[in-house]
Parts: sequence; C-alpha cells; structure tokens
Amino acid sequence: MVKHAPRWLRALPLMAACATSVSACADYTSDDDDDDDDEAVDPGDSGDSGDDTGGAVVEDGRLFINEFMASNGSTGLEGVDDDATPDWLEIYNAGTFEVNLAGFWVTDDLDEPAKAVLGDLVVPPLGHLVLIADAEDGARHLPFKLDAGGDALGLYDPEGQPLDRLTFGGQLSDVSSGRAPDGGDLGILSEPTPGEANPTEFR
Repeated sequence: MVKHAPRWLRALPLMAACATSVSACADYTSDDDDDDDDEAVDPGDSGDSGDDTGGAVVEDGRLFINEFMASNGSTGLEGVDDDATPDWLEIYNAGTFEVNLAGFWVTDDLDEPAKAVLGDLVVPPLGHLVLIADAEDGARHLPFKLDAGGDALGLYDPEGQPLDRLTFGGQLSDVSSGRAPDGGDLGILSEPTPGEANPTEFR
C-alpha cells in the first residue's frame, strides 16, 4: 500500500519550514536563537524575513503573518459588532491554491506555540484571513489578546513547524504593523487594511 503525506502537506509543497521575521517597526526583534546580533530596527529600515539577503522572499505556498493591530481603538472588522474593536491579526496566503488552516497553530507566546489550534478556516489563493485576538470563542477568534506594550506572534503548521514568527515592542492606537506589499518586508503601515491588500509603502 502506498502511503500518502497528510492532505495539508500535499497542498503546501513549497511552504517554507521556518520563516523567522524581523520587522521594520521600532523594537521589533527576531526570535532566532542562533542570531546573537539582533537589534531594534528603525521604522524607516527595510527589515528582514529571515533569508540571508536581508529582503523578504514571497514563495508560492508561503503563509505569512501579514498584518496585526495590538491597540485597536476604532478599526472595524467584518463579522464583529460595530461597537467592538478587538485586536486582530491577518494571515496572507502567497500561494496560487487555497489553504485550509485546520490544525494549524497560532500563538502570542513563542514558548507555547499551540496556544490556539485553528479549525476549518480557508485562506484563498493570494488572499487574506483575519483572526480576532479577543480571548473569546468562535471560528475566527483566538483565546488571547495582544499586548500593546509588546508581544509576540507565531504561526505553525499542524506538526509544529514554525512558518512565521515575530516579536514587537510598543504599538500605537489604531496603527497597524505588517508587510508592504503583502508578503514583503515588515514595518508600520500607512493605514490598516484588515482582510485586504496591504499598502505598498510604510508610514
């Protein structure tokens, strides 16, 4: 009998096994234990997504933590009550095929990667999925909130392999951080775009 790889793995033939990110936002650092020279990066710098050239590489099949807001004062979200302004993060699928996130992990504590195990959620090809970090129950809700004073985010496949990870310092209210353009370098975005393509330039 021929054994096949798990369905999610067959759907992601080119997904990177590990993508450690350094953002261009102030006080962002890499979580790569092998790099002892990590430093905070000024908002005007380009950032690094983990490759040796210092620039982000968008590969077919890659999933990214594409944008997040840790201090939401007024930014509305689709499917959330108008008077609710929870923290949120966005997953971007750089591939040309949809990805089902069932069994994938999301965390705000890199020492506890399986803090949230996702259900049957689909990210369309070249599309976005917003997850709500409000410590509430629900399909797109996560069991934690983001700390505006500084926190971490990690995305892992169902076998615990890290796909994208970052740590960040203090965040401003109603200002999102993310990749410009989608899947690119990390920085402070010119405007929040939950569920939509990110701006192509930073603030």
